[in-house]
Amino acid sequence: MQLMKVDPRALKDNPDNTRQSKSTPQADALLLATIKAVGVIQPPVIFAEASGNGYVIEAGHRRTRMAIAAGIEEIDVIVVEAANDNGAMRSMIENIAREPLNPVDQWRGIERLVALGWTEEAIAIALALPVRQIRKLRLLANVLPAMLDHMAKGDMPSDSRWRCRRHSG
Repeated sequence: MQLMKVDPRALKDNPDNTRQSKSTPQADALLLATIKAVGVIQPPVIFAEASGNGYVIEAGHRRTRMAIAAGIEEIDVIVVEAANDNGAMRSMIENIAREPLNPVDQWRGIERLVALGWTEEAIAIALALPVRQIRKLRLLANVLPAMLDHMAKGDMPSDSRWRCRRHSG
């Protein structure tokens, strides 16, 4: 692990970033104001692309975007070794610890981890969640994409509706 300075515009977004839902305009405005006032307090975490053609953001996508919006030409970053899952599990854990993920982003992250070879049990242990919760989130695979977008904005069905869907589908 090493600390270095980079132009935030040179950093690439990680396609395995767990948080896909956009933050609120108010949250972005607050972060932008903070960065304009005192800079980026917590350096984003990045790793080198396998091709050697640059760096990918593992944690700190929003901080990087707001640093660019603030016109900052160079920020501190922490460079780590690339994980064998492209940082998918570290991204999920970091995002959950920072601010709870909405269920749709949790589901997308879990599905990505399963595709990378993680078992439901291993995911549950790593995230300190019951296996039952992992399986419940995986039910979102049966939901229409338009409904997923609605749910990502906070309109989640009750547990009784989940049970009705599971028994009828």
